[in-house]
Amino acid sequence: MRPLSQLPDKWDFCVIVSTSPLLHDSRIHRLSHFFAEQLGGGQVTTLGLADSARPLIPKLAGRTVLARRYLPQIRRGGLRAILSSAGLSLEVLRTYLRTVRSGGRGLVWSVDADGLLFGWALSRSLGATLIYDAHEFWPYEATRRGLGGWLLGLERRLILKAQRVVTVSQSMARQYRQHYGLIRDPLVLFNYPQVSTSQAVLDLHSPGLFTLLYQGHLVEDRGLLDFVRIFRKVKGELPLRLAFLGFGPLYQALAAQAGPDLMVLPPVAPADLVAVTATASAGLVLLDRRNLNHCLTLCNKFFEYLAAGIPVLASDCCAEMNSLVGAHRLGLTLDTTDENEVRRALQLLMDRQPGLDPQAQQQFAWEVQMCKLRKDLLDLARAA
Repeated sequence: MRPLSQLPDKWDFCVIVSTSPLLHDSRIHRLSHFFAEQLGGGQVTTLGLADSARPLIPKLAGRTVLARRYLPQIRRGGLRAILSSAGLSLEVLRTYLRTVRSGGRGLVWSVDADGLLFGWALSRSLGATLIYDAHEFWPYEATRRGLGGWLLGLERRLILKAQRVVTVSQSMARQYRQHYGLIRDPLVLFNYPQVSTSQAVLDLHSPGLFTLLYQGHLVEDRGLLDFVRIFRKVKGELPLRLAFLGFGPLYQALAAQAGPDLMVLPPVAPADLVAVTATASAGLVLLDRRNLNHCLTLCNKFFEYLAAGIPVLASDCCAEMNSLVGAHRLGLTLDTTDENEVRRALQLLMDRQPGLDPQAQQQFAWEVQMCKLRKDLLDLARAA
C-alpha cells in the first residue's frame, strides 16, 4: 500500500491517546503498526496507561509513553478523576512540546470518551486532524460507570469537532449517528486480530475432552460465576472442560473454583493469543442483555475465536452478532443463563461441529479493516 506520507497534503506524525492500560489492548497494538507503516519515516507515539505491576508494553510500533496509573483511579468521576489523570496530562504536554519541535502535520487518534479531552487538546494545540475511536457507546457507559453528566457533555461537544468518528460495530455506528445527529456514519473497524503463524505457547487441547474457552477481561458484568454454576449442573458425565484465559477482578474467585473440569489461566501476549485460542474446541461469549453496550458491540473475543477457526457459543442479546453467527455458520447463539439451552447447545457442538464459512475470515480480516481505514484517510486528506 502506498504510504500516506506520499499524499500532497501529507501527515508527518500520529499520536494515539488512550486512558486504558495498553498491555492487552490489541487494537491499539495493531493501529500503532499500521500508522508506522503508512507514515514511513514519520513519528508514531502512543500515550496510555501502564499496568503498575507489568509496565512493559511489547511490540508497540514507534514511541510509547506511559503514565503509571491504576485504571479505577482514572475512571472515577469529578475532581478525583482530574487529579488522578495528572500523570497522563503531563505526558500529553511533553508529547506536544516534542512534536512541535519536530514540525509537520499530523493525526491524533483519540480512544474513548474518557480520553477525548486529552486528544482534542493535543490536536487543537498541534493543528492536527482529530479522529475519535469509540470502543463503547459512552452515552450509556458513562452513566453505568457513575461518571455522570460531565463526561456526556464532554463527548457531545467534542465528537462534533472530530474530523472522523470510528467505532467497532455497525449497530454502535448507527446508535452514535442517531444520538448526536452526525452528518455521516462512523467508520466501522472490526476488532479482528492479526494472525500469527507462531506455535502456541499454551496448549488447551486434551485428548477426549471438549474444551470450552472464555478469554479476555474477567469481570462481574459478564455473568462468569453464574455460568460456571450452570456448566457444572449440565455437564453431568459429558467429557467437557471449561477454561478461562485472562485477567481482571474475578480471576481469584474463578481460580478458587478450579478443578478437573475448570481451568483458570493468566493472559498471554496479544501476538500469541490466536494460536492458543485455536487449541480449544469452542469459544464462549457471555453478554448481559441489560447492558446496552453488550447489545451493540462485537467484542474482541468473538473475532479471536473466528480467526482461530473454532465455533462460538454466544449469548443471544446482540442482534448483529446473532446475524453474523447465523449467516456464516460460526456456531450457536442462545440464552446462556438458561440451563436447558446451555445443555442442548453443548451437546450440539460436541456432536456436530459447524462448518465455518471460509469467506468470513477473509471478510473481517484486519488487513481488510486497514484498507477501509486507509481509503477513509485518503478521502480525508483530499478534502482538507
